[in-house]
Amino acid sequence: DYPKVLAEIRAAIVAKDAKRLEMSAHTLKGSSGNFGARMVVESASRLEQMGRAGRVDGDGQGSSAFEEFKMLDQALSVLRAELDAL
Repeated sequence: DYPKVLAEIRAAIVAKDAKRLEMSAHTLKGSSGNFGARMVVESASRLEQMGRAGRVDGDGQGSSAFEEFKMLDQALSVLRAELDAL
């Protein structure tokens, strides 16, 4: 289901909907944790925290939600490759 959740996260960022970002990232964090996907969990957790804090645009230190989203997408690509290799 991760493509659907990624779409939700991206839509939340575009809409600057902090609550939606928090919920979608939380969902992805939980399901990724079941696979032991540490990088995905960490990135989703950061997005979840940004949403909880209402920081959809970023924290003022050069880190934006879109940058986190890119990191999350990369981590999911690595996970997908590992799973496909099994």
